[in-house]
Amino acid sequence: MNNDQYKSSRELLEQVESCLISDDFNTLNSIDIEVCSLLQKKCSDHSFDALTAVQKLCLATFNAEGQIAGGGLFDFFQYTSDVEVHATLEAYEVFGAPDLLKLIQKAIKKFPKSPPLPDHSTREEILDVWFDKDKDPFSKLDDKFHDIGSALRERLKFVTVHPEHFFNS
Repeated sequence: MNNDQYKSSRELLEQVESCLISDDFNTLNSIDIEVCSLLQKKCSDHSFDALTAVQKLCLATFNAEGQIAGGGLFDFFQYTSDVEVHATLEAYEVFGAPDLLKLIQKAIKKFPKSPPLPDHSTREEILDVWFDKDKDPFSKLDDKFHDIGSALRERLKFVTVHPEHFFNS
């Protein structure tokens, strides 16, 4: 990670740890955006497969939370690949974010014959039918998502445990 604001990766990690203790949300949010933006760039330059398993977990939740906050679970399921949906579920479990994990699992159960989650093309067909009928089975879950909030703190705690996947010394 290249950042002129911090002299070293160690200093950035210390900043994250300090902000987690003091609950400095604004600085945590800025660091989260910076870390995940670098992962997004790596994906756009290559693909999601270019990330390590640890990086995929962080980016999947960051992207999911952005999509859900912006367009709800409807958009999340419409625009997210099967791999990223499953990485999001795994990440919430690994991060220790059970409320968000349960919320995504409940949303998956809204699809016919689920779980397991239908593949992306089948999901798009189902979502198109729901859209045409002006039906959004996720609206109450969207509200709950906004009540729960993001896994920002859990994601950054995870980064501090696995710094070798995110920072150069």
